[in-house]
Amino acid sequence: MKKNVEPVPNALAYLQKLELKKFEYNKDKYSKLKLPAGKQYGFITEDFQKVLPELVRTKSQSIIIGKNTYRSATFKNTDLKGLIPILVAAIKEQ
Repeated sequence: MKKNVEPVPNALAYLQKLELKKFEYNKDKYSKLKLPAGKQYGFITEDFQKVLPELVRTKSQSIIIGKNTYRSATFKNTDLKGLIPILVAAIKEQ
């Protein structure tokens, strides 16, 4: 099922470029998105994309903004599951 399989050297170098952030979602401005409350830990997608662009996906979604009124919004999302093999490789390198 897979093709163009090749090893990924220096997995640790990718991780060293990622910067963990602590943040809160702007629930007031984006109340229709039902974002989680409180402190969150993660990555800023635009920063993550500079290091691992293959793990960033763009998604369009319709959001209700009023009675029978929808608006289309586009989001970038990080594929954190795809980060797992890089984490394993980095651990093995150490």
